[in-house]
Amino acid sequence: NLSSTKITKVINSNQDSQKTIIDSLHYDGEPYTAIGTNSANTFEVYAFFPAAQLSAHNAMGNTIPVVKVYINGVADVTSTQLKFYSDQGTTMVYNQAFTPVEGWNSVTLTTPLPIPATDLYIGYECVADTGYPLGCDAGPENTNGNWIVFGGTWYHLTDLSATLTYNWNIRAMVDGTAPTTPIASCTPLSWDAGSVQVSQNATSGTFTLTNVG
Repeated sequence: NLSSTKITKVINSNQDSQKTIIDSLHYDGEPYTAIGTNSANTFEVYAFFPAAQLSAHNAMGNTIPVVKVYINGVADVTSTQLKFYSDQGTTMVYNQAFTPVEGWNSVTLTTPLPIPATDLYIGYECVADTGYPLGCDAGPENTNGNWIVFGGTWYHLTDLSATLTYNWNIRAMVDGTAPTTPIASCTPLSWDAGSVQVSQNATSGTFTLTNVG
């Protein structure tokens, strides 16, 4: 069964490479916990980016030159490789083995991947002897950011354990030309905070910020 262990110290700060990066595709926050079975297993984990979210970058001819993933307990990891799919496991777009290090791994693609006009799953395979190798944030989960292939079947992480409300630490860096139209929005456009006493808190509705590019 899958379970988690808290990451007590983030290793290898998540620094940008020397390449010009105009955007990043991800759903995660900072590393918080790590997932595994504490036994020998092969895992595949992915973040999903629908075609509509990629369309602005595709139109500009932008590419993905670097992918960053967080690996915990690297001494227990046998092998790792990046994998990109346009669907759930039948149409591979790109794969590349890499030698993992403890913490953040910044993997430069041998050939930068042109951002497609189709759906895209970005993730990695990890073969481990034991432990909890799969880095995650503190949540809450985004259903696009918590895909896992376990036992040959695709699941959301919460399908396997309702308490694992996290997103994988997977970040694709984007190189090229920044889109010329706004790609972030806030709904609703107007918001009234009312009044709140000093040192007190109040919650009044929610807003949604959507990254569509």
